[in-house]
Amino acid sequence: MSAQRHRPAIGLEGAASVEVARRGRWTIGDGRRLQRVLRRILDDHRAAGALSLALVGDGEIRRLHREYLGVDAPTDVLSFALRDGGGPDGGVLGEVVVSCDTALREAARRGIEPERELALYAIHGTLHLVGFDDLAPLERRRMREAERRYLAVFDAGRLASPPRRAPRRRARRRAGAGRRQGSQARLGR
Repeated sequence: MSAQRHRPAIGLEGAASVEVARRGRWTIGDGRRLQRVLRRILDDHRAAGALSLALVGDGEIRRLHREYLGVDAPTDVLSFALRDGGGPDGGVLGEVVVSCDTALREAARRGIEPERELALYAIHGTLHLVGFDDLAPLERRRMREAERRYLAVFDAGRLASPPRRAPRRRARRRAGAGRRQGSQARLGR
């Protein structure tokens, strides 16, 4: 992939980094939440280096699928291992290319949020880059278990945001008064 084709939008610091490149009109809701999950995959599997996540449409992924795998059809996700072996940070690990068109269609068909479907594709592609495969039944089962585990982390990230609290008011305590009731934190998006 040429560096001129995409513009890194967001990066996380450290031995492993994840950058999201938007090619075209595509966006994702909470990109940082997805980045944290992908970085966790890299950290859990001791993979150092930069990972690029490219959000594309069916036309672009079809072109890549045809060019690199000889299949003239769109697909959900492609992974490209691009290790350049440079430096102690691991250099460039690879690129995961996700079809947002496919994610939107499949999410509607399955009745789930498009962001979650897109996260599944990004997780799947990243797992390939850290050594998972899905060709043989046992390998496929292990990969699906890892996908479920990291999707749970992605889903939990939505609930792990700091709760909003009501501003504290300074209140005078009266002698004999009981403890004040605190406000309950709401969990949500």
